Amino acid sequence: MEQNTRIRMEDIPFESLERVDVSRDFVNQMEDRELNDFLNGFRSSKLYTISTMINDERYRIPAKIRLQQLEDGSVGVRVHPIQRLMIPDEFMGHRFSREEKLALLSEKRLGKTVELTDQNGKKDSYFLAIDPNTNELISLRSKS
Repeated sequence: MEQNTRIRMEDIPFESLERVDVSRDFVNQMEDRELNDFLNGFRSSKLYTISTMINDERYRIPAKIRLQQLEDGSVGVRVHPIQRLMIPDEFMGHRFSREEKLALLSEKRLGKTVELTDQNGKKDSYFLAIDPNTNELISLRSKS
C-alpha cells in the first residue's frame, strides 16, 4: 500500500508510546481513516488510557494522542488529556469577545475565522473549536 502521509509508519515512536502504556499494537486497531489522520499529525479520534506520573504517583488517564514532527526531523508524541472547559481571554494573539466565548461554550465552535499568530509570528486565518472529548481549544488553519 502506497503511503501519502506526513509521517511514515516506521517513524512512529513506539518507545515513547510504550512509556505512557500505549501498546505497540494500537495502530493495528485503528480504522484506515483514523490511521491516515494520525500519520498526518492529527489527534486520534478515540481516547486512549495513558499512564502518567504526578507527584511521584502513577495515574491512568484518558487522553487523545497525536504525532508531531520535531525540529530535528524526528517524530514525537503529544498527549492531549481531558481538561476542564475554559476559554482563555486570549489565544494565539486573538482577544476573545464575550460573544465569541459564549459561542465556543455553547456551540463548541466559533462559526467564523479569526486571525491568529503562530509560534513563528506568522498571522493567518483559523477556525476555532472545542474538542468534545478533551475540552481543548483547537485551531485549524483555513484554506484561503
